[in-house]
Amino acid sequence: MNFLRALLIALCCFATSCSSQAETSFEKIVTRVDKYFSGQPCLLTSAEITKDGQQVYAYYALKIIGYNLSYDVKNTYSTASPYSGSINLSCNVVDNTRSGDLSLDISALKVTSEIAPVEPSGFSTTSMALANKDFSSHPKSVTFIVRYSYEGGKWAHIGMVAGGMEESVILDLETFPQNKSFREAVGMEN
Repeated sequence: MNFLRALLIALCCFATSCSSQAETSFEKIVTRVDKYFSGQPCLLTSAEITKDGQQVYAYYALKIIGYNLSYDVKNTYSTASPYSGSINLSCNVVDNTRSGDLSLDISALKVTSEIAPVEPSGFSTTSMALANKDFSSHPKSVTFIVRYSYEGGKWAHIGMVAGGMEESVILDLETFPQNKSFREAVGMEN
């Protein structure tokens, strides 16, 4: 009986030490993400628009002007991945789409009747989008949820969702070379 108690206590201590190690290493990721977002970074993204009857991409920058960060670590009770973690970022962002050189095609009737004035929808190049610092004065709310799994004694990025944005923003964050510092901050490139 004493042997079983000692074994049970040892297992509990081992599980607790693994849990605290996982949580401590996850807090390092959270600190890195917090530091990145506190610098009010600009993220490059795009939207597909119709210009002169053809589908083209309009590029624009999103500037993080404020955010709230929370995170969670859960025990999954799985041997392959004993813990899962997530970072939730509720952000206020401004964009520079209205300073761009591209505009959506709008019917001539709407323009002549002044129902819908022609407004820029972004930039024709990524460099123009990132160079322009004329951001909107009306922030939008965006939410990023970044998910992780603890495997082999380390955390691995397993995915991300963004609410309040075009669907293309996730792909743009994952692929545009200009968003590399974002990927490094959230651990996509580890």
